[in-house]
Amino acid sequence: MLIRVVEYRDIQIQIKIDEKAKNPILNSDFDFIPTNSYFADKIYSDSQIKKYLSKDSVYLTIYEYINEKGKLILTTQAIEYKQDNIFGYIIVNKRKMVKRYGRERVSKKLKDTIKREMLDILGRWNQYIVGNTFKYEYELNSEILSKGNLFYIEEAIEEAKRSIKSKLVRGKQSNRKAKVKIDRAKANRVKTLTTNYTIKNY
Repeated sequence: MLIRVVEYRDIQIQIKIDEKAKNPILNSDFDFIPTNSYFADKIYSDSQIKKYLSKDSVYLTIYEYINEKGKLILTTQAIEYKQDNIFGYIIVNKRKMVKRYGRERVSKKLKDTIKREMLDILGRWNQYIVGNTFKYEYELNSEILSKGNLFYIEEAIEEAKRSIKSKLVRGKQSNRKAKVKIDRAKANRVKTLTTNYTIKNY
């Protein structure tokens, strides 16, 4: 389904609904520990959850509520009348932190960085739940190029522009390299002819 058409450098970018988008939490470096079965086959016990939520991990508690349109919304803010309505936890343990950020010590600054990334994932997850999933498509040199799993229209447009710019730059570089090869080939040919001419008249 076509949502918007944007022109960039004389190329038309089509923004469409991505019906094959994947849950962003599953494509992230974070784990999700559910307390209900809405998005998971396995439910963790209290003791298992306690083990995950250790002092060596960083996590956010996720609450759920139904908005006025009947859609499930995930938030880090407990609703006053639903304090115990916990949906689950977004979590990253120390081993993954070391692998992702290259640091053994979990400082407050690092924790804040991780939580900001978790909040970004949560925002994308909410977009996914309500069906706001997008992809871009454009044609360049008779080739259709596209990318999906994007959760904001403006993000899809900017990603497409970056892709076009990169392709055009690479195209110019390839043309320059081809021209250099041709020039070298011509120079070598002239050199060969000159050498042959010199030898012949020697």
